[in-house]
Amino acid sequence: MKMSRMTRRSVCVLILASMTLLGAAAQAAPKRRFVIATAGTAGALYPMGVAMAETINKHSDRSVASAESSAALVANIRNMDDGKVEWGISQSEIASFAYTGTEIFTGKKVDGLQALFATVGSWVQIFVPADSPVKSVADLKGRRVGVGSPGSGGEVDARMVLAHYGLDYKSVKPSYITDSEIVSSLRDGSLDAMICTHPLKSAALLDLTTSFKVRMLSVADDKFYKEHPYFLKAKIGAGAYANVNYDVFTPYSRVIMFTHKNAKFSEDDVFHLLDVIFANRDEWRTSHALGIADANPMQTGWSAWKLGMAGFIVPFMFVYNRALLLEGQWYELLPIVPGWATDLGGLALMLAVYLTSVMRKGAAKKGTPEVGAGPGPGTRT
Repeated sequence: MKMSRMTRRSVCVLILASMTLLGAAAQAAPKRRFVIATAGTAGALYPMGVAMAETINKHSDRSVASAESSAALVANIRNMDDGKVEWGISQSEIASFAYTGTEIFTGKKVDGLQALFATVGSWVQIFVPADSPVKSVADLKGRRVGVGSPGSGGEVDARMVLAHYGLDYKSVKPSYITDSEIVSSLRDGSLDAMICTHPLKSAALLDLTTSFKVRMLSVADDKFYKEHPYFLKAKIGAGAYANVNYDVFTPYSRVIMFTHKNAKFSEDDVFHLLDVIFANRDEWRTSHALGIADANPMQTGWSAWKLGMAGFIVPFMFVYNRALLLEGQWYELLPIVPGWATDLGGLALMLAVYLTSVMRKGAAKKGTPEVGAGPGPGTRT
């Protein structure tokens, strides 16, 4: 009888000790800090990145994120490749150039790039004053055109659009200034036109169109989209901006959050962070156009999927884990995170089973009923 009770107590002590060690390990594990590179503070991407970082910091028990403004979306990819930041926002076409070593990344291929998730849509938008004689992109020859910061995603897109219409930076007068400066310059007459790549109804563009009468130019030629398959021909509906009471056709791409193999995020790390971000998406979705428009998230997501279903060249990170596709050995599909914490838990369980077996054998040899067992056959009560 004494052995049985002592054995049971030993089992309890071992289980409690293991649980204590697991709890202490969880508390002692330091949180990983990482940086999310966004864009300039005048656009929609910076506040979105800041809101995502705040969501991570509020709900994650293993990570601390900080969002930083950056020079441009091209710089974000280069900084990830150099190990200066761990996550970064960029446009799908810019990332495609980086991954394939073409266009602005010719000879500088970034093959460690990994896509995490798509965010807002990105639209090439061309504005001229309402009273301008310019009627098409081709009419910009000899004009002063704001194209964005040098090497930015918007500047690269502007160059491609101008080239399609037979123009370059020699045949127009480019102004390499920030988007907020471009808006001010178009409004005060210092520029004849501006080409930018922004989410629809970004803060800078709403400021422009509500304080100054403008017209928009279309990029409607189907040949452009055949030459640049990473763009989709999309329509900005009449009335999207004040005084723009007609449909505008323009190149559309996606803004994607990326990481890099240099950052050494495991699939489990990424799964945890994305679970935190999307389980609490109402905390950050209001930071961009979806929240401003008070749009239905499901309808917006469906429209975004239809616009963005053209294949991405950069591989998404989760394709490296076959278990996510229910492929692999049976033990790879079990929802167990490997590590010493789960090893301790398994050891505690094994000890409990072993000591319980020893206890039962000892009780059987002595003919002593186990504690809690009812009276045996023929036993008087």
